[in-house]
Amino acid sequence: AADVFAIEIADMHEAHEVLAGEDPVAQHAIDRHAMRIQAEHEVRGKLMQLRSGLVAAAGEPDLIGGLLMATLPSLTTYLRAALRLAGEAVPGRTEDLIDAGTRLVGAQPNALLAAHRARVDRSALRLRLTEELVESYHHAAERTAAYLDAFKE
Repeated sequence: AADVFAIEIADMHEAHEVLAGEDPVAQHAIDRHAMRIQAEHEVRGKLMQLRSGLVAAAGEPDLIGGLLMATLPSLTTYLRAALRLAGEAVPGRTEDLIDAGTRLVGAQPNALLAAHRARVDRSALRLRLTEELVESYHHAAERTAAYLDAFKE
């Protein structure tokens, strides 16, 4: 499973705490090559889903905002993977992760932070397809995919 779930294993290595007995994660090494392949594959799929969702939701500000909020956890997962691959520290707070990850891939954090705040506040995020925040979010997803695609070990 280490080559198929490399991102998840890296997340477990970083976030787990052994309460009793042997460490169940210790036997699974983090495969950086597999992590890059998994992250690139998944971010490309998420990017296609985002694009088709934005087209389908055009004219529906609640749906567009909801789409950004729904895809944010996946996008932050891929930013975490990008930071790990680059040998950078992965911040624990989502806001800090978004800042560090978008800086790494060459994107602006504003749209991702807005989606994160709306998720945390459980508030609606109403956006039109033509708004800069939507473009910025899409650009961050594209830059993340491009960074992972071009990443060399």
